[in-house]
Amino acid sequence: MVMAAVERNRRRAVGKAGLGLSFSVAIIACNAATAVAVSRLVGADGRGAFALVVVFGALTLTTGSVGVPDAVASRHVAWTAEHWAQQLTLSFLIALPLTAVVVALALLVSASEASRPVRAQLLVLALVLPLRSTGLTAVFVLLARGRVLLHQALMVGVPICTLVAVAFAWTVDMRSVDALCWAAVVGATLPALAQLALGAGVGFGRPTRDLTRRSVGFGMRSWIGSVATSGNQRADIVVLSTLADASMVGVYANASSVASLALIAPSAFGARIRWAVAKNDLGGVRRWLLTAMLLSIGLAVVGAIGAVVLFEPVFGPEFADGRFIAAALTIVAPVLAFSRVLAIVVSMNGRPGDAARAEIIGLVVGLVALILMLPTFGLWAAVMASVTGYSVSCIVEWKVCRRYVTGVIA
Repeated sequence: MVMAAVERNRRRAVGKAGLGLSFSVAIIACNAATAVAVSRLVGADGRGAFALVVVFGALTLTTGSVGVPDAVASRHVAWTAEHWAQQLTLSFLIALPLTAVVVALALLVSASEASRPVRAQLLVLALVLPLRSTGLTAVFVLLARGRVLLHQALMVGVPICTLVAVAFAWTVDMRSVDALCWAAVVGATLPALAQLALGAGVGFGRPTRDLTRRSVGFGMRSWIGSVATSGNQRADIVVLSTLADASMVGVYANASSVASLALIAPSAFGARIRWAVAKNDLGGVRRWLLTAMLLSIGLAVVGAIGAVVLFEPVFGPEFADGRFIAAALTIVAPVLAFSRVLAIVVSMNGRPGDAARAEIIGLVVGLVALILMLPTFGLWAAVMASVTGYSVSCIVEWKVCRRYVTGVIA
């Protein structure tokens, strides 16, 4: 009887992991289809502008959350439905003053000639930050309630909506760079409504001083790491948009899209790792970590070979110079993936500051390397900077996290 129950639980876990992997594959597939469509419609310059809008939306969402979603899902506080309702309101209230900061950032980023055409889109994304931030917290409420698959399904909303919006613009013959960038804004905004509708079933409540202190106290430490993590993967696009021409940004954005194939694993198994840590299932944590890393390495090898062979035929002749850049980024992507999954374990154990430190060091090293090498090495500077930043971050992360992986989770 006991063995039968164990086997049922094992099959259920494998099945849910398979669904989680399917959601992650769906994200990669939607992003890839969107990148191909935009590249074919508006070329390298347009693809660069589109990439800036998408990346700006993702980075500002992470910035505007201030770590409250991570606090919601933490196992170290016994949150109740009443607490979650207060945290939803808290997310909205925190994002309101940050909106002004993000608006200023949008104006700064769009000051260069390459990014000036998308200033309106960046400003709109900044203004709807409270809505998007509250939606993200609602999704993590679902995770805290154990509804892992629904959490993962809603996280697929942005790439799906972006692809649908681009397809709609294509269908109605609105194929300008401006129209496609507005499609990216729609794709980043509409999913927040679905997230709130399905994840905010606990309602909204007036946050107490104690809840605010506990949520923000944990969240701020986690938030710093989350911003640095997003920066490690996406800030190079923003830097290139301000220092290089749009066509270079477009080529690099497609190369990064190919490299993201190796990041399926952290996305697919991240929720499972969080849940295993929350239940103090050390065996489960180790199993999911190993599975995630083996999958990342395998996908990196396949992706690098595919990049060399298929990059130009898929994206078009304007992007021919990016095939070896895509292959190089894909090969090193498992290093970032390893850092990601280790950071999840540490953050979920109430030590987000440790994970954040590694990400910040890697981000600073990578950005400095990119700025210094860009005038000499062009796009290859971005590759070398990524390798440097990922490696430094991973080394520091491993020194901090190894006792969680090889020892007992504290």
